Amino acid sequence: MEEVGIPVDRRMALVPFADRTWFHDNRSLLGHLAGGCELCPGPLVGAAARARRYHQFIDGPVMLIACAACKAKGCVDLEVSYADATGQVLKVRVEHEETVANNYARALLGKQGAHLKRMRSKRAARVLPAKLGKRVHRVDVTDALSLCYWNSNHRMSHGSWYLELWHTLPEGLPRCTTFGALMGVRNSDKVRKEARDHAALLRARRRDAAQKRVALSKLMSAFMGERDAVCAVVRAGAFEGWVQAIELCSAARAFEARWLFRWGGHGGLAPIEWRDNQQKLLQMDRAALGAAVRRVATVARVLYRGFRRYSSYSKEGSPERSAMLSLMRNFSPAFLERGPAVVDQIVELVRCAAIELTYPANSCNNSQTLLVTYTLAGEPFDGRRMEIVSYFSDHIVQRICKKFGFLPVGDETLTQVMLRGLRACVNRPFAAGTDKHDRAIRNKARAEIFGLPAVWPTWLLA
Repeated sequence: MEEVGIPVDRRMALVPFADRTWFHDNRSLLGHLAGGCELCPGPLVGAAARARRYHQFIDGPVMLIACAACKAKGCVDLEVSYADATGQVLKVRVEHEETVANNYARALLGKQGAHLKRMRSKRAARVLPAKLGKRVHRVDVTDALSLCYWNSNHRMSHGSWYLELWHTLPEGLPRCTTFGALMGVRNSDKVRKEARDHAALLRARRRDAAQKRVALSKLMSAFMGERDAVCAVVRAGAFEGWVQAIELCSAARAFEARWLFRWGGHGGLAPIEWRDNQQKLLQMDRAALGAAVRRVATVARVLYRGFRRYSSYSKEGSPERSAMLSLMRNFSPAFLERGPAVVDQIVELVRCAAIELTYPANSCNNSQTLLVTYTLAGEPFDGRRMEIVSYFSDHIVQRICKKFGFLPVGDETLTQVMLRGLRACVNRPFAAGTDKHDRAIRNKARAEIFGLPAVWPTWLLA
C-alpha cells in the first residue's frame, strides 16, 4: 500500500483488518488513495462533524470505508448477544438511528419473525402482523454467522458483539457476508418499499406531534396570565389542585377548558395521556376558548380577592371557597365576562347581605320551595330587597340536616325549626375580626343556600 501511494492514516486503518479488506475495483483503490469513500467519488468526511465517526470500523465480515451517505443507504449497525443458555438463539438489536439500511433491516427481521410465528402457531390467523419498526429480534444461528463469530475471536464471551453488515456488496466481494446471508433473510423489493413507507409514516407522525407541541406551548404562553391567576388559588401539581381547577371551570361554565389548568406533579412533567387531552384544546374555536379561559380567570381572581379581603389561605379547601363558588355558579357566562371587578362587587354584596328564609305564601306544607330574601347593603343596590324562590329535594334536606345537626321529623322537608336554625347560621357575624368558627358556619350555610336551584333576577346581573 505504501508503494501504491495510500496515505498513512488510511493504511493504519486497513492493516488491523487485512483479512476483511478487498480492493474490489478501481473506485475502491482511488478512494483509498484520495482518503475518501470506496463506494462513491465523494469525500469521506462531510461538513457535519458527526460524519467523522464513519472512519472507525467496528467489526464484521467485510470492511468498507464509506461516507455517511453510503453507509446510511447500505450499512446496518447491530448489537448481538445470546438470547438463551443454549447459544443457538441470538438477540439482535438494530441501531436506533433511522437510516434507509436500518429501517430495511428492521423490516426484514420483523417479517421473518412474524413468518416463523405463523408457521409454529396452531392458529395462524391470530398471529399479529409484522412490526416493521421493531428494533430487538430473536434469530437462529446460521453457518455464515457462526463463521463470522469465530473470526471475531468470540466477542460475545466478553459482552455484546457489535458489528456492521451490508445489504449489498460490490462485485468481487463474497455474497455470503451480506446482512441477508448472515441473518437468514431474503432481500425483497416489496419489503424495502414497505420499510420506506413505514419510515415516512413515522416521520409524518413525529412532525405532526412536534407541530402540536409547539402549538400547545404557544397556547399556554398566550394564556399565561390566566393560568397564573388560577395557580394562585389552587394547589398546582397535586390531585387536590386538579379538583380545585375543575371546580373553577365548572363555576365559570368552561368545563371544556379544564386541561389548560393541569400542571404536572414531578418537575412539571405531564404524562402522555394529559398531553393528549391538552392537545384537544387546539381543536376548539380560538374565540370560544379565549372566552372560556377569561371566565375561569375571572372566577379565580374573585376568589383571590375574597381570600385577601378576609386574610384567608387561598390554596386550601374551605367553606369560604365553597360559598363563593356556589354563588358564582348562578351567574351567567355573559356576566362573568364583564371582568373580576364587576363580579367581585356583586359577590361581596350578596355575601354580606342579610338573609331571610320563609315558605312562599301560596305554598302547601309539603311543598319543596323556599323563599330566600336578601337585604342588600352597599352600592349599587343599597337597601334593596331581592326575593328568590329556590327549590330543594329530599337529598338536599338530608345533607343540610347532617351538616348542621338538625333532626328530621316525619317527611323529608325543612321544618320551621330547621329554618330558624339555618337562618341563625347564615346571619352569623362576618366581619374580618370575628371568630373563625362563626365565619366557617356562616359560609357553610350560605354555600347551601346559594347552591339551591333558583332563577336569579336579571337586574342584579345586568
